[in-house]
Amino acid sequence: MSVSDLDKVDMMGKTENGKCLQMVISDHLDWEDEEIHLLVLQEKINAYLALLQDKKWMRENAKGVQYINIVVFFVYDITENCQKFLQVVQDQVGQYGVKITATIADDDFRKKVENDDEDEEVSPKEEPPQKPGFRFPFFWKR
Repeated sequence: MSVSDLDKVDMMGKTENGKCLQMVISDHLDWEDEEIHLLVLQEKINAYLALLQDKKWMRENAKGVQYINIVVFFVYDITENCQKFLQVVQDQVGQYGVKITATIADDDFRKKVENDDEDEEVSPKEEPPQKPGFRFPFFWKR
């Protein structure tokens, strides 16, 4: 599953205390075509936000949750426009108890992806949680 699989949640789980539902977007795309990359990311985030508005889905998956954290795990360093995009998303969704965080793969993980070496397992480094920071549907224009 990845950022381009709009009909799937890439990864999801609750924190140990059960107060936060973490929804992960796995972004393996490079930034060669930044505009397309940002549009794909926007579509994936909107797909996650649509799930969060579905009362049945929330009852089944987010019982006892106080806030949602959408974590975008990037294989490649993000661009300045991507940083701006994520801040706009955060500004819009924060008021609804949803926060957006970004994690960028370290060099070892990136090399693994680039070499497609399945023998070695490498874990991404996690960013510390950020202050909750949302309006749906979300659309961003440069």
